[in-house]
Amino acid sequence: MLPPPDKAAVYELGCAVTRLDQTLGQLVNIAKSRLEPPPSLGDLAVRRANDVRSAQPCPVGEFKDDLAHLRRLAMAASDLLDLLSDEEDR
Repeated sequence: MLPPPDKAAVYELGCAVTRLDQTLGQLVNIAKSRLEPPPSLGDLAVRRANDVRSAQPCPVGEFKDDLAHLRRLAMAASDLLDLLSDEEDR
């Protein structure tokens, strides 16, 4: 069993959640301006990203909850990056 994280680890994780949330917001704006109008895969990815962002508007200070949210943010960002990079290849 792993020891509980210290306050510094919880703080750093909270900072990472905040940074990735802001970055995901920027990716959503870029995707909205560059991808095909709805309905498209881009629209679904944008809605999913917005849903993830609104599910936890700020870090809660609980390591497991924040880590899970960070992973969801990262998956949503990855989906948008994949769509945007595919769009550039056309």
